[in-house]
This record gives sequence, C-alpha cells and structure tokens, in this order.
Amino acid sequence: MSSSPSVHATLESGHLDLPPQAKVALTVLAPILAQAALDHAAPVRDVELSSFVDPDDNSHEIVVTQWVELRLEAALDYWDKLEIAVEQWIATLPSNLAKEAGGIALEVRSAIDEPAL
Repeated sequence: MSSSPSVHATLESGHLDLPPQAKVALTVLAPILAQAALDHAAPVRDVELSSFVDPDDNSHEIVVTQWVELRLEAALDYWDKLEIAVEQWIATLPSNLAKEAGGIALEVRSAIDEPAL
C-alpha cells in the first residue's frame, strides 16, 4: 500500500509559520482528511498548505488544498462531501480548537488534465 501526501507530512516540512493552536487543529484534521479521501475513493496526489490574510479586516486563514486523482466534476463532488465531514468534526471540538479550525479553508483540485473543449 503506497502512502499518499498528508497534511501532517506537509506540516512537518515547516513551510508555513503557524501559531501552535493552528498546528494542533491541522494535526487533528489530518486523519479526518485522510479518512474522507479513503471513504470517497479520492486518491490524493498532493497536499498544499498556504495562508491568506485579508487586508480589509486583518483576518487570517489557512488554506488546505488537496490535489486529487479525479476528474473535475468528481473532485467538486468530493469537495462537497469533505466539507460536510469537516463541519461535523468541528462541531465536536472544544471551543478553542473549533475557533482555530474555523480559520481553516479547504480546497479540492483535480490533478487530472481535462481535455479542452
């Protein structure tokens, strides 16, 4: 069984300087994302972490992007299911972690090149 890229491995690479609570939230989120990929037969090619600061209100958001081996329509369907799973997970967290997890955005991208129409 080959391993797929994960949030945990990406966190360990140290490419983003994150507050400790955000690291905890992402570390706890990692198995949720891995299980969702397995449950929905969405092979993950790559995982990227990035951050975004809104200059208007100075809010900070961490973006987790999963590149999946699915066609665009299937990737979008998986994204919808993934968001539901993560929302359910956030509802079970203590308030301090739920606040950090609420600052995490998910993005799913197709890693398969679609033919031009």
